[in-house]
Amino acid sequence: MKQNIKKNTIFHAIFLTFLTIITGCKSTQSEKATAITLERYETLEDEPFYSQNYASFTEKTLPNGIPVIIKKSVNQKEAGLRILIESDANSTNIKKTGLEELTLDLMKHGSKKYSDLYISSLQYTDQAVFTYSTKNDWCEYGFTCPKEKIAEVLDIFAETFLIPALDETTFNELVDEKEKILLNEEISPSYCLLKDVYMELSKSDIYFAPKRYTTKTEIFYSDVKKCHESFLNAKRIRIIATGNFNDDDVKALYSKINENFAAIGSYSFKKKEPKIASVDFASMTEKVKYTKSDKFNSSHIIGVYNIPKPCSDDYIKYALLSLYLDDMLYSEIKEKNNLASDAGTGTITGYTNLGIVSISNVQSIKNMSHEIYEYIIANLNTEQSQKKIDGYKRVYTSFVLMSELSVLQTLNQMATSLIYTGDAKEYIKRPYKISKITAEDFSLSFQSTVGEGVLWFMTNFNFCHIDQSI
Repeated sequence: MKQNIKKNTIFHAIFLTFLTIITGCKSTQSEKATAITLERYETLEDEPFYSQNYASFTEKTLPNGIPVIIKKSVNQKEAGLRILIESDANSTNIKKTGLEELTLDLMKHGSKKYSDLYISSLQYTDQAVFTYSTKNDWCEYGFTCPKEKIAEVLDIFAETFLIPALDETTFNELVDEKEKILLNEEISPSYCLLKDVYMELSKSDIYFAPKRYTTKTEIFYSDVKKCHESFLNAKRIRIIATGNFNDDDVKALYSKINENFAAIGSYSFKKKEPKIASVDFASMTEKVKYTKSDKFNSSHIIGVYNIPKPCSDDYIKYALLSLYLDDMLYSEIKEKNNLASDAGTGTITGYTNLGIVSISNVQSIKNMSHEIYEYIIANLNTEQSQKKIDGYKRVYTSFVLMSELSVLQTLNQMATSLIYTGDAKEYIKRPYKISKITAEDFSLSFQSTVGEGVLWFMTNFNFCHIDQSI
C-alpha cells in the first residue's frame, strides 16, 4: 500500500492541471484511517460529523444577489476565502482554452493600487497567499491568511479582483511561460493522451473543451480584458469562506464582503452546460484511439467511462468503488505481473462526470481490456469485497473528516458541494452516506460505470493487442 501512495503522487502531478482527481489509493493501514470506528447510524442527525458541523455554516446574500457562505471551523489555524465564478459558454471555445486560467493568473499580479511586488510581499509580511484554479464548470479566485489579518487582506484581494492592473507586459511574460511549459508537456505521453481524451469528447459535446492553455490556444491581451469584465457579474459569483471564526468574526467578515462586492452588477449570461447527460461510448465505432509520436519512448494507456453526477449518492458509491479499483489495478498490473510502472483511477469532474483508468510505462498487456475487466470481475464478488469494504469506508470517511483540519480542503469541499448541489454544506452528509454502502453496492456501481463501456486511448505500439469487447 505504501508503494501505491507513492505512485499516485506521480499520477496527481501529471494530471492535476487537466482534471480533478477525486480518488486514488490512500493507505487503509494509516493510523488516522484505522482509528475511525465505523457505525451505522439510524438517522443523519445522529451521525457526529453532520450534527457537529450543521450549525457551523452561516448563509447570507448580498444586496446584488451574490450568495455568501461562511463556515466556522474550530480546528483551522488560518482562514480562507474564495470567489467561485461559474463558467460561461465562451469557455468552450477551443481557441480560447486557458483564457480563464490566464486571466486569473494575471489578476493576482497586482491592481491599480497595489503593485505585483506588494502582492508578492504579503506572503512574507502577512502570511497571505492569493490562489486561483479552473475547473470544468467554474473557476475560483481566493486567498488564505491568518484569521486576524483577513479584513485587511480582503481589501487588497478585492482590489485585484475588481480593478486589476492587467499589465500587458506581464501578460506577454505569462504567455511565454505557458508556451515553455507546453514544450515540456508535449513530450509526455500521459499529457498527450489526456489531451486526446478531451479533443475526442469535444467532438460530440464542446462542453469537454480543455480548461487550460494548449497548443491550439490563441489568446490576445484584449481577450483577457474582456474575460475579466465578464467575471464582474453577480449572477456568476458565489463567495465562500472558512476559518476559526466566532459569531462576531462572521458578522464582521460578512460586513467586509458586503463592503467590497455588493456593488458588482448583475447581468444575464449563457451558462456552460453539457448537451448530453452522458457520453455514448457504446455507439462509438472505434473503441481504441492511438496517439502516434516519435517523441514517445514509453507506452501509456487511458480508459474513460461514465460515472454518476458529482456529489450524488451514486457517485459516493462509485468513489468508494474507485478506491478499490485503484488498489486492484495496481496490485495486478504492477506488483504481481510487472506489466507497467503504474496503474490507477481518477476522475474528470463535471456535470457530465467521467472516470479514468491510467496505466503508465506499459511493458506488455495482451487483450488489455478483456484482461482488466476479467480481473476486476473476479475480485468484485461479494465475498471478496466484503472483506475489504470496511477498510475503504474508513479511508473515504477519514478523507472527509480530515478536510476540516485544512482551510484549502474545506473550501474545496464547500465549492464542489455548492456548484453541483446548490448547498455548500452537502459534503457533511457524506460520512453518514458512506456508512450505508454495502458490498453489493460495489458490484452494482461497477456494472453501471466501467461495465457500460470504456473508451481506450493509447500511444501506438505493436506488442499490445486490444480487445474491444467492453
